[in-house]
Amino acid sequence: CFQRIIANRPRPKAEPMIGGRCGFLYLNKDGKPIVALHWEHYFKHICQKYNNIYKEQMPKVTPHVCRNTLCISSQINAVCREKTRRLGMLTFFKQALKRGARSPCTMGLRFSLAAGKI
Repeated sequence: CFQRIIANRPRPKAEPMIGGRCGFLYLNKDGKPIVALHWEHYFKHICQKYNNIYKEQMPKVTPHVCRNTLCISSQINAVCREKTRRLGMLTFFKQALKRGARSPCTMGLRFSLAAGKI
């Protein structure tokens, strides 16, 4: 994924180096790395556009919120994997579905069961 991003980005005249590091994924129009403040502004504008279009308002989302969401999802998936290893995958998922669980690890199975694939 990251190699594709680097391969598809515009080639700067000289690769920027900051603190001895280079190979930044995203560069601005001047060929400099995009910093956290840029990302926060992008997220702010995305939320503003969404809120202008749709009735249901989007809460404030920042790169930090996305990072926390990724970490929490990873932890949930790790717990799900451990439980499925201990209990047996199908038994665990069927029990979770009966309880109405909506975790990321049960959503795929919900669609598979509905489609009759399992």
